[in-house]
Amino acid sequence: MQITGAELSLRTIRRGWWVGGPTVALLLIGGWWSLLGGPIVVAREELDRELAAVESLRNAEQAIRTRLAQVTAEAEQTRREEILRKQRVPDKHDDASFLHWVNQQAHECGLVVRDFRPAGRDVHGDYERSGVMIESLGSYEVICHFLDRLRACSRMNRVVSFEITPRDAERTTFALSMQLALFTQVSRRTPQASQ
Repeated sequence: MQITGAELSLRTIRRGWWVGGPTVALLLIGGWWSLLGGPIVVAREELDRELAAVESLRNAEQAIRTRLAQVTAEAEQTRREEILRKQRVPDKHDDASFLHWVNQQAHECGLVVRDFRPAGRDVHGDYERSGVMIESLGSYEVICHFLDRLRACSRMNRVVSFEITPRDAERTTFALSMQLALFTQVSRRTPQASQ
């Protein structure tokens, strides 16, 4: 049987496809991978990193919101304390109103104030301290009651020195000698620019 030229060509083409077809397919797949597949994988990896970063931010958001709520509460507490401090620490000395308050409290307690006099002033940071000497007479219970009222005074004060001396043999009356420190806010004046 004789093979014609057309059959021979067809066989050659088939053999070529049989041997070269997989190579061509591999070349096409490699070309597709280099043109599309590789960049898709790289883009997918980048997208995964961005999603991880977003998830991390989402997780951190709750911690940030919690911390923000804490800081807001602390700022509000500080603001309330500052308001209370300003109510307790006046901007100027007013020993007369404090003396009036002391006399009123002493009268209500039954304590007799014998002497009330200033005892110097000095500055400590943002506060100016004004000393006040008080000498009074009363029973031990009356003195304790007066000191309790002094502790609850709306004006910021501190007991600097304190002495109780019995005035009679039965120890029914005592002399109270004490020095108090009253506080006022120091006004901070900013230096004005020279003209």
